[in-house]
Amino acid sequence: MSDLADTLRRWLAERLHLDRRRHADVVLAAYEALANSADHAYRDHDHHGTVTLQATHDAPTHTVQICITDHGSWVEDQPPLPQSSRGRGLLLMRTLADDITVNGRLDGTTVCLHFHDCPPVPQSA
Repeated sequence: MSDLADTLRRWLAERLHLDRRRHADVVLAAYEALANSADHAYRDHDHHGTVTLQATHDAPTHTVQICITDHGSWVEDQPPLPQSSRGRGLLLMRTLADDITVNGRLDGTTVCLHFHDCPPVPQSA
């Protein structure tokens, strides 16, 4: 999981002109989606599963989309218990990303995080 986050970190740094806070927000939201997938998707399975991360940048609209997909079981969002430090993953992702879609299916879940105002690195002349 940390390998995917490191790859995302490098991809963002090479392609996008983001300030440190925006860069950190994108990486943290993606990492949280990866962690949720690892934590929830396969817990009722007797095997390890896969998780994929796909990151795209639409230069004309300056939008980054990061989608994390697993092939495990959908777990309905539960409200966090007041004394618990768990159960706040979707809330964190919704706070950090400009938009989030969650498509939970019987055969897996895809979480897509959308970040606006992500211009490309200026091209050198």
